[in-house]
Amino acid sequence: MAFAALAQAVAAISRLDAEISHHPLRSAWLRVEREIALAAAARETGFEADAQSILAARLGALNLPRGHVQLGDLDDRARRWAPIGQRKGPAELRALVAKLAPVRGDRDLVGLSERVARALGDCSQSSWEFDEYPDTSVRVLRNVPAEPGAVDAGDLALALPFALRRIGVTTTVLPVLVGRPRVFAQEEVMPLLALTRWAETLERQAGEGASRLRELHLYAWQVERRLADVRRPAALRRLVAVALGSWSVWAAKLARDTRVDISSAWRTLEQAADLGLVAAVPGQKRSRGDGTLYAASPLLRMAGLMSVRRGRPAKTVFGGDVGAGLGDAIAELDAAMAAADRMLTV
Repeated sequence: MAFAALAQAVAAISRLDAEISHHPLRSAWLRVEREIALAAAARETGFEADAQSILAARLGALNLPRGHVQLGDLDDRARRWAPIGQRKGPAELRALVAKLAPVRGDRDLVGLSERVARALGDCSQSSWEFDEYPDTSVRVLRNVPAEPGAVDAGDLALALPFALRRIGVTTTVLPVLVGRPRVFAQEEVMPLLALTRWAETLERQAGEGASRLRELHLYAWQVERRLADVRRPAALRRLVAVALGSWSVWAAKLARDTRVDISSAWRTLEQAADLGLVAAVPGQKRSRGDGTLYAASPLLRMAGLMSVRRGRPAKTVFGGDVGAGLGDAIAELDAAMAAADRMLTV
């Protein structure tokens, strides 16, 4: 049973790896997957971390409640891990990846699972203490951060996508494949059962990542279909590129990123909202009209802020050219923003 689960996991991972390779919406997909991976890593360390709530907070719809992992904590961990893909960054994280995958190209998931289980025993453990607020005399349980340089179960989870690439199971880093390291720490679970659950988690994570990619792909197809009857769609394409390149967009941001005036940005936003290309982010505090946040519909659905489509979907044929126009707009925007960054750093 464990080896059948491993085979299914490898098949699901390989499909996702092939689908995301050179996909025009790869950057937008990776942004969501990194947040979901960070949420899973936070849960491994004992924090409450709901992925939908985190995405909603990124979009500007809500503030995360006390007791939930905060965006600043996720950002700290993300910054710590960001250089690892270029073989830079903290030595302890690079050593952790090397420990999980000591031999490049060794496509042995059983051996990898054994190394994950051993590494879990060397991870720092979460510690807790009570804080008492003087004004209310309320005692609140607080997580105590580990010592600098220590790695925890969350780091072990985030190391797994790099290890999978290193042993050749994937050709690129797929952030969502964090597994569930703590399944190997459950004493009542037999080793083969733990391996099965770990493999099933990887298969489920790969399947969910592929589903989110299809959601973005379908959105790109719908954008192209709706823009087919628009006389001058270039501004709308650039708006969609901005919306997919960031969590949310507002008039001032659109004007800055696409180098147009505020009035033109507002007209483009209103036209895009009428066409259903973007929607206002619910729950935000609107002190002024020009501060209204908009986001692409798939991001709102992933955050649980927009109802999921029901019923039988329309029949579509997905080809390599789907979203090509949108991909060109995204590439154009990336090049413009990179040029602006270079000018600012000179």
